[in-house]
Amino acid sequence: MLYTSGTTGQPKGAELRHRNMRDNALLGESLFGIDPEMGAEPLLKSFIIVQIGGMGSIAGTVIAALFIGLTDSATGTLFGGELAFIIDFAILMLILIVRPRGLFGYDV
Repeated sequence: MLYTSGTTGQPKGAELRHRNMRDNALLGESLFGIDPEMGAEPLLKSFIIVQIGGMGSIAGTVIAALFIGLTDSATGTLFGGELAFIIDFAILMLILIVRPRGLFGYDV
């Protein structure tokens, strides 16, 4: 049963069958594009930020997040959003070549 709150009148209950739930799930999939790759972009962006800032350095992560955010905004404005990821990975590779533990990381 699915109940209404009754804010506009008497509370009511509606029977919710298995077919309704299946149809709602299929509708949600087609409307919202649910797929296994959801969240991959923010996950990769977070990985890049933490690696640039340095593992174990909160201040380095914050500074790296600000830096990556600014470069993403500038790149997205000037060249488009797809190039922003390429620039981020290039920055990550450059920093890891020069300083493998990140900008503010420390030796463990």
